[in-house]
Amino acid sequence: MELSLIDAPRADGRPNYTIDAVRTLKAGLATGDELFCLMGADSFLSIGKWYRSNDLLVACDFVVASRPGFDLSRVAAALPPNISVASSDTQEGDNLVLSLRNAAHRESRLYLLPDLREQASASGVRESLQRGVQTRGELDPAVAAYIREHGLYKETREF
Repeated sequence: MELSLIDAPRADGRPNYTIDAVRTLKAGLATGDELFCLMGADSFLSIGKWYRSNDLLVACDFVVASRPGFDLSRVAAALPPNISVASSDTQEGDNLVLSLRNAAHRESRLYLLPDLREQASASGVRESLQRGVQTRGELDPAVAAYIREHGLYKETREF
C-alpha cells in the first residue's frame, strides 16, 4: 500500500469528485491491473446523488459490503435511472455478483458482500463526528484527535 493524495483538498478550493479520482487512478494502472471502489452498503444507498454517478458506476468495479440483516435489494433500488442490472452472475461463495450497464452499454461488476461482521461504518463515524458525539472506540484516539483538531467532517460534503 502507499499513500495517495489524489482525493486531498484542492488548492483551488473546487470539490474532488470520485469519478475524477477513479479516472486519474485508472490512467496510472498497468495493462491488466484492476481498480475496485470499496464501500459500505449504507454509503452506496446514496450513489444516485453522487456527481456523474452514471459514469462512475461503469468506470470501475464496485465492492459493496453490508451488515447482518441488510436487505441487499435496497442496493439495486439505489442505482440511478440510466444504470441497469444487466445480469446476475453466479454467486462467488456467499457473495453475489451483478453486472451493471449504462445507456451506452458500458458495463462493470458490482460485488455484494453480505453479512460483514464489522459493526463500525464510515457513515456512522462521520455522523457521530458531525454531531460532536464520541465515536465509541471506532476510531483510534489519535485519529479522532486529528479529526477534531483539523475540523474535519463538520459539514456534509457533496460526493
